[in-house]
Amino acid sequence: MNRLRTIATRGDTPMLALSILTGAIVATVIAGFEYVSATVLLDRVLHRPLWQIALAPALGLILATLILRYAGRSMSASTSDEFNRAFHERSPSLPLRDLPLKLLAGITTIGLGGSL
Repeated sequence: MNRLRTIATRGDTPMLALSILTGAIVATVIAGFEYVSATVLLDRVLHRPLWQIALAPALGLILATLILRYAGRSMSASTSDEFNRAFHERSPSLPLRDLPLKLLAGITTIGLGGSL
């Protein structure tokens, strides 16, 4: 708490406010992702017949591939590799325009039982 008070009194209040806002936005996006993929989709899949549960991860993978290939115009599915590469670059860039489609592909993968 003392560190927070020091930052606030040093004149970095705009940076502190921006950091808090960024954290709130990211937390909201993550909570929405978790809710849609686990609570909405996965719960529905788990109440299906066994053969549908067995096929659901493959369907999720196919849908995620189609989303990234066609809607994302051959967008890369290797998000972790992109994060690692950007972390080690001097001037990193991860285009925000890719975020909605990558989130949708992730929701279909996890929500249909893949990558659990």
